[in-house]
Parts: sequence; structure tokens; C-alpha cells
Amino acid sequence: LAAAFLFKNKKAGAQLTAVFGFTLMLWITIQFVIYPPNAMSTLFFLFGIAELIAGYVCYVGYMQSTFDFDEKDYPSVGADGSKLVVYFSRLDYTKKLAYQIADEQKAEILQLKALEKTDGYLGFWWSGRFGMHRWGMPIENADVDFKKYDEITICSPIWVFGLSAPVREFCKRQNGNVKTVNYVLTHFMNSKFSSAAREMDALLGVNHKSFRSFRCRFGRYKEIK
Repeated sequence: LAAAFLFKNKKAGAQLTAVFGFTLMLWITIQFVIYPPNAMSTLFFLFGIAELIAGYVCYVGYMQSTFDFDEKDYPSVGADGSKLVVYFSRLDYTKKLAYQIADEQKAEILQLKALEKTDGYLGFWWSGRFGMHRWGMPIENADVDFKKYDEITICSPIWVFGLSAPVREFCKRQNGNVKTVNYVLTHFMNSKFSSAAREMDALLGVNHKSFRSFRCRFGRYKEIK
């Protein structure tokens, strides 16, 4: 039953998986108290732990992927041609924050588009491969003269505790082309990830003006100071 809901990408699938895993662990724990331990009970207990963890991971993934965003809510974007916000986003969390900043600054906005698969569950694991190896990821060429902007803000999600691969590739390509730069990072953790800001400084060949880091959980943002 839980598997059927999971394949249909329903929240109930993740919830049932976690509940079944916890129930199995509880039942086996009772058996440990009543009967002597045996290999079969231990195996089922470990399976229950794995099922509980899988259910939690699927629940987090579902909640993160059902995020709503509408560009029309930010009418001031693009009013000031001297500023630019550049972003990459898989699930729109970074995109929403980028649009908020662009709206406040009245800046133009540019989305980085990866040439590798980054959407969906397969895209999540494929992106993780790039994140683990600290590789850049091929991106579409942007027909933009970045030198004309007085100030650029770069918004990036964190992949595997580091800078996202498409933004890493962008920074490599724009070494020496950015006058003043600000960084905005989004992630699921209570960490600021200052190492990602230092990496972007090194790749761009410039020291950042400002650096902000936001924890994003289920559509709610918290700035990490």
C-alpha cells in the first residue's frame, strides 16, 4: 500500500512508510523483551529502521518538491538595468528568493539553465553526483554582457555541503567579468556555508560585497546569521 502511494508521488506513501517502519520496530522490540534475541528478529528490526528512515526522506522530498511560486508577484523586477540577479534553482526555493531580491533591488534577473538532468528524483541523485565531486555542470550560454552591470547578486542552492554545480560553472566562466558581487545561498541546514562564498570569490577573482545564507524548509525561510 505504501509503495503504491509512493509510486504515485503521494504524501500518504511517505507517511505510511514511516508509520509501518516504526510499527515494525516497536513490534520487534516487544519480541526482544518476551523472547530471546534471534537473527530473524534482528533482521526485521533493522528493516524497520531502514523503512522509517526511507519514509522520512521521502516525506521531506515530497514537501520540498510541492513548493508554489508565481513570477507575477514581483512587478519591480527589471526596472534598474545597472543591477542583475543570477540564480539557479531545482525546486523554486532559490528562484523565489532571487525574485524577492530582484524585486527589492529593481534588478534584472537571469536564470542559469543546466544542460544535465536536475529535475525530479533522478535529477536529485544526478545533481548529487556533481556535488560530491565538486564538478562544474554544463550550462546554457547566456547572451549577456556581465561587465555592464554595476552590481550582480548570485543565488545558489547548496549541493552536498558545497556550491551547486551550475553556479560553480558560471563563476568559472565569469572570472574577471564581475565588478561588485553579492552571494545568497539556500539550503536545508542550520549552517551558513561560508566555504561556498570563499569558493565563489576564488572562481570569480573578486571579493564579495555581501553574503547571506537562508535555511529553506517546506516553504519557510530563515536567515542564518
